[in-house]
Amino acid sequence: MIRLAGEAGLRRAEAAQAHTGDLMDGGLLLVHGKGGKRRIVPISDYLAALIRDTPHGYLFPNGTGGHLTAEHVGKLVSRALPGDATMHTLRHRYATRAYRGSHNLRAVQQLLGHASIVTTERYTALCDDEVRAAAAAAW
Repeated sequence: MIRLAGEAGLRRAEAAQAHTGDLMDGGLLLVHGKGGKRRIVPISDYLAALIRDTPHGYLFPNGTGGHLTAEHVGKLVSRALPGDATMHTLRHRYATRAYRGSHNLRAVQQLLGHASIVTTERYTALCDDEVRAAAAAAW
């Protein structure tokens, strides 16, 4: 759960619904997003191997053939993380790191499954060094 949020930017509900059958060739994960929208997210070889080595079915089964609820996933992750960190905190961290590494807001928007670029902008925190570098470039 933590890796899916921190390393792939998944929402609670997206992680809850993740299935071994969603792993695609080439280290790609089919994500079942909000509003029934699907997207494909590249994942690390390590995360792909973890999913591949999981018994067939939901990554987080509920014991009755379904998957855990988004709320339950959120609670489990919050308990495992320090302080007030949540699954959403990990998603924000993922977005910020993806943006800092690429400087491509549209790519981050696609990774997160946002309909609006404005939403993505709120996810990508800038550090003081980046603001200073932008100002220096204008001098």
